[in-house]
Amino acid sequence: GLFVSAFDHGGAGGGYENTWGTGKLYFEAMKVKNIRIHNRPAYNSEVHATRDMGVGELNNCYEDAELADTIVAVGTNALETQTNYFLNHWVPNLRGSSMDKK
Repeated sequence: GLFVSAFDHGGAGGGYENTWGTGKLYFEAMKVKNIRIHNRPAYNSEVHATRDMGVGELNNCYEDAELADTIVAVGTNALETQTNYFLNHWVPNLRGSSMDKK
């Protein structure tokens, strides 16, 4: 069978590849049954069933980047992919201008 690895940012017929047309191609025309989203093993959400255990998702808020003592980014370009988050929340912390919040 055909296997597809795609990225998902919503909007497609099934949520894939940002466009409705690509989703229709994958799921209807090509009958793709084996698909995964970029950082997940299957067609699923990023919620690790922790809600069932009473633990929320592994999320952070923008202000966390201003308060963090350590920021780790591996295999990413935060300026390109999260411009607002990077410029308005990481950079003030990296420059020391968010010390009054800590």
